[in-house]
Amino acid sequence: MQLIGDGTAIRAAARLLEKAGLAYGWTPGKRPPLPVILLGEAAMELMGGALGLEALREGMYAVKERRVRWGGETLRLPHRAWVTSETELLGRLGVPHSMGSAQGPRLLAAGIEEGGTREIAAGARRAELVRVKYREAHEVVATEAVDEGWLFTLPTESGAGWLIGVGGAVETLLGQSQLVGPMIEAREGETLRFESAPRLRWPLWGEDWLACGSAAARFDPICGDGTAFAVREAILAAAVLREGFSGEARMHYAARLLAAFAKHLALARQYYADGPPTDWWRAQVADTEKALRWCEAELAALPAPRFRLVGEELVAI
Repeated sequence: MQLIGDGTAIRAAARLLEKAGLAYGWTPGKRPPLPVILLGEAAMELMGGALGLEALREGMYAVKERRVRWGGETLRLPHRAWVTSETELLGRLGVPHSMGSAQGPRLLAAGIEEGGTREIAAGARRAELVRVKYREAHEVVATEAVDEGWLFTLPTESGAGWLIGVGGAVETLLGQSQLVGPMIEAREGETLRFESAPRLRWPLWGEDWLACGSAAARFDPICGDGTAFAVREAILAAAVLREGFSGEARMHYAARLLAAFAKHLALARQYYADGPPTDWWRAQVADTEKALRWCEAELAALPAPRFRLVGEELVAI
């Protein structure tokens, strides 16, 4: 079997295959790692349990509070999460070591050129990521909805950190801000721009391949569960490879990922529906609902599940 590409899903799958004593070949990809990610308790528990990384949070910047301004007053809530870079996380997961032939089933996190696949996107949402200096050091992530988008802070060390702006330019969104804007003292370095709308590749499988990682699906950062989803992908993909890569197992993998993506869209839709009553927020709701309806129709057309995941193995129903 072959692992192609890099990222959390591929490295987690490699650890699981090694744990099961299965050989694989690995071809790394060229996707640049994200400079910052937020790991919640769900992601930490998955990586600690399934991947054996109990000490993962050591050395990462701990967040203890979440402030949310999504219309009305600012809420202050207890929160447990950890801020790190994707490079640091991948280092903790370890580098896959090719232990077999580059033949057989392929788990693709990059380089999907199979005919007949397409991306299903919930609209288009411009996002900007910029390093910032906060007015004071803190252990708080702040989320704020403004008229033309939303802002999210990711603190790191010594009053520094990152700021994500979705919808318009960061400067424009900060000008509309009452919560995040006053927290920022200065911007530092270049602005990184990316597309943040959720997207899914369909179909997710072929005769000899499965898509995983960002090649399979990308989540909206508004929900903050992308890393946990990547680990769940890896657990299920490794189970399919262990099962023998049958057509029914590949179909089960696709159905479970599609259901998870639909659940993500439903959650994102609620966030956008609760945003300010402006044209920008109404457009996000409409785009998300359109993608969600497509997912629901595809799920209804799929056959009933033939497997369930027990631990790290697929068991026939």
